[in-house]
Amino acid sequence: MRIKSFENLINFKDNSKNETNLNDYLSNLKINVYFNDLSNSNISRAIQLAQKTNQFNSTSIRLTKSEILDFNKKEKKVIVIGHEAKDSDYENIGLMIIEENYAELEVLLKLYLLSCRVLGRGLEKNCLKYLANEYLNKGFLKLNAELIKNERNKPVHQLFDALGFINKKENIWELLLKEKFLEPKYLNIYDKRS
Repeated sequence: MRIKSFENLINFKDNSKNETNLNDYLSNLKINVYFNDLSNSNISRAIQLAQKTNQFNSTSIRLTKSEILDFNKKEKKVIVIGHEAKDSDYENIGLMIIEENYAELEVLLKLYLLSCRVLGRGLEKNCLKYLANEYLNKGFLKLNAELIKNERNKPVHQLFDALGFINKKENIWELLLKEKFLEPKYLNIYDKRS
């Protein structure tokens, strides 16, 4: 499975030389992304992702099973991100840990990570845009994000910059939720959370 993913990544890079080819290529992949609740069926994969993901990890902090379970309480939620496409079977490939503050109408993205096998397919920005749109629709004013910069997670801080996040204080980036991001044309996001 892993070797097939890397072969697909090489194919992807070969076929994505310009924007028109990239959009066509991504559309042809028929990418589906799923936002799932943390559950008994995906906790093992969530732990594995939290222990091993480096390149696209907003904090690079390693979390244990008990820490992940503690985050999944009250106003804190763990979102397990799933992915499938024409060239790959369904797999859980990412995590978002969020903390809602209804009094201030702010949400804090405490952790955002994705497996390197799906980078470059637009999931990075579109999962974050989907989350921003969700909280804008709920009436929230800000999406804050913890970002601990290091050399290994440059793709994360480049994404935050590109989407308009502003570094407000040490390790906290802020996005004012004013207008909705456009939905992607080349992938579908399905929210399976309860």
